[in-house]
Amino acid sequence: MKSKHQVFSYTELLNITDNFKTIIGEGGFGKVYLGTLQDQTQVAVKRLSPSSAQGYKEFKSEAQLLTMVHHRNLVSLIGYCNEDEIKALVYEYMANGNLKELLL
Repeated sequence: MKSKHQVFSYTELLNITDNFKTIIGEGGFGKVYLGTLQDQTQVAVKRLSPSSAQGYKEFKSEAQLLTMVHHRNLVSLIGYCNEDEIKALVYEYMANGNLKELLL
């Protein structure tokens, strides 16, 4: 996956998420964790689970789409990790939850 977005190592993700401590969501790809970058920016880290119902192909498609789409009403992709078996996307954190929660 080539892009202008930041590439994170697995070690960096461990530091950002405090060892994947705080789960803030879960979906077809796997769990989403709260993280904090060095500049204190909060992020959401979506990690692809090896047992994911959706595979790497779909995960990669989501990442590629988000690198091309920019809109004030859509969450922004900050970067990704594609290190061996570790696949993760790092998004800006939206403190008010997700669209599904807001609509219910």
